[in-house]
Amino acid sequence: MLEYYYSLLDKYTLSWYNYNMKKLTTALSLVMSIAYAEPQWLPPTPTSLSQPTSFTLPSLPSCWINQYCNNPPVLNQIENQLVKNNNTVTNQTSINQSSPTISETNSTGTNQQTQNNQHKQHKLFTNTVFISDPTLITNINYLYKMHYLPFHVINYTQIGDDCQVTYQWDAKHVPHKLVQLSITSPHSILYRSAILRFMKDYHTHFDPTDTQYASNVLEQAYETGFTAAKPFVWVYVDQHIPQKVYVWQDGKYIFKSPANTGVRHTTKPGNFMIYLRFRKTEMKGTFPGTHIHYDDPDVPWVNYFHGGEAIHGFPRRHYGYPQSAGCVELPISKAKELYPMLYKYAVVTVSRE
Repeated sequence: MLEYYYSLLDKYTLSWYNYNMKKLTTALSLVMSIAYAEPQWLPPTPTSLSQPTSFTLPSLPSCWINQYCNNPPVLNQIENQLVKNNNTVTNQTSINQSSPTISETNSTGTNQQTQNNQHKQHKLFTNTVFISDPTLITNINYLYKMHYLPFHVINYTQIGDDCQVTYQWDAKHVPHKLVQLSITSPHSILYRSAILRFMKDYHTHFDPTDTQYASNVLEQAYETGFTAAKPFVWVYVDQHIPQKVYVWQDGKYIFKSPANTGVRHTTKPGNFMIYLRFRKTEMKGTFPGTHIHYDDPDVPWVNYFHGGEAIHGFPRRHYGYPQSAGCVELPISKAKELYPMLYKYAVVTVSRE
């Protein structure tokens, strides 16, 4: 009798097990077929070429995914990157397959990077001048593109015989004394500096005031990809005690040094261009206000900018007040550091104000 009951128990147990396993297997098969279904990509229509690409995907409760599929990576990516809308999943980011970056657009279609660049440009320094020669405007922009100038013309308006010109500088802040040198004519020192340096680099020569001829040469050089040998710099000699020399480039001072200018106000204030340079040279003359002659044979790192006045290295016990015969003296180590930054025709401003 016991054997009969045991056989019945085994029969019912096996039947229950087979029944439930069949249901579980069916359920799992359904879940896996939905979870790993290949998405059906819809070809874009002519009216949606500029819209994000869409594809359909069967709706799947997240509880099923967690319980039966153990969150496969593909479903994690779909849930994280796609948004469900009426059982349709839409890719919200436009990806350029040829570029490693992702470009997001706002509601007006303007590229976010372009907006950032425009916002940055609004912060750059601008100033307005009047120019009577329209060809000069073209030349200024050519010189800017070839890195001979730190500003360019962004707009101009004809007012009578003159043009009201707006310059935009490659900096948020520009020293007032440099702004005062903004180009208003072919005789402006920044224009003369730029065009003379261009002629030197390009191995050509013409009248710098002939703006039409200069325009033709500048255009030819620009179209060949020609650029300046060195970036634009501006040298400022501050004669206030303690006296210093500064070099401005790309919106900031990249060099600073204590300095000595001439006794008895022999270093003339004004705006000049470096016209002669030596790594080492002899200097001699008579010290101002005396009959004392000097002859220094090996003066290093010399940049002449006005007559016999030059920025150069010279050994002194102290710096910061007038001691020289008219030159701008720097510690030799600082003069050596400065020398490669400068170039022939670099503008030097000397100021007591």
